[in-house]
Amino acid sequence: MDIINIRNKINGIDKKITNLFEERMELVSEVARYKSLNNMKIFDPEREQEVIKVNLSLLKDKSLKPYAEEFFEDLMKVSKKYQKNIILIDSAQDMLIGYQGSEGSYGEAAAISFFGTASKRRNIESFEGVFRAVSSGEIDEGVIPVENSSTGGLNDVFDLLREFELYITGEIKIKIGHCLLGLKGSSIDDIKEVYSHPQALKQCSDFFKNNPHIRALEYSNTATAARDIALWKDKEKGAIASKRAAELLSLDILSDNIQDWDQNSTRFIAIGRKMSLDDNINKTSILFTT
Repeated sequence: MDIINIRNKINGIDKKITNLFEERMELVSEVARYKSLNNMKIFDPEREQEVIKVNLSLLKDKSLKPYAEEFFEDLMKVSKKYQKNIILIDSAQDMLIGYQGSEGSYGEAAAISFFGTASKRRNIESFEGVFRAVSSGEIDEGVIPVENSSTGGLNDVFDLLREFELYITGEIKIKIGHCLLGLKGSSIDDIKEVYSHPQALKQCSDFFKNNPHIRALEYSNTATAARDIALWKDKEKGAIASKRAAELLSLDILSDNIQDWDQNSTRFIAIGRKMSLDDNINKTSILFTT
């Protein structure tokens, strides 16, 4: 049998695995909601070990045991993560979540990914505004970026974490795909000025090197820059923002994925007034000064 035929057979098996995985996760979501209603812990070590043990006993080729064990441990880990997310999203429907920027920002994308589409969300102009709103009880939790894979940490946010007595209640990574946005019918040749958040401009430094006729100008937020571009109606002005911002504001995407690094991502944290503790927490962040 040649490699093509082998790969085709693997593709067929993978398709079956994907369908079964989806079916399994649907049942996992039902388990999550049952646990939530009955105030049960997500992690049940006895049940987990029993599932792994039973499935390992079904193996015909016992030499595969260590690999199958690792496979099912990873599957259990994914299931617990999904259960936690289901419970979080269900509970978040009664919460008000704040993020910096306007609709269509990466902050909003992080809030949706973390708390679900049904969560109530409020856009706030500045990072400090998010911290103040959480601290005062005006909103329940806030979502804030802390680190980008290509440009590093956001020092302003670190300072705010030190200033406000709030807790990090979770984190999520969002893949960043920057687009050059302009008015309908415009082109890159028309653009003379591009507005965006300083971090976004840094992450697209190669784009500006390759387009020296375009001037980079700092703005408070990527989506806010896109919003104002739409309001100004000037074909010589563009913004670096997300595809969602383009869709919401009816702007053209003149060039997509213009970030320097294709794997560009930003780590966002959720902040709240209360410490979050559960059996699945596996990370501690410590902020200190010298």
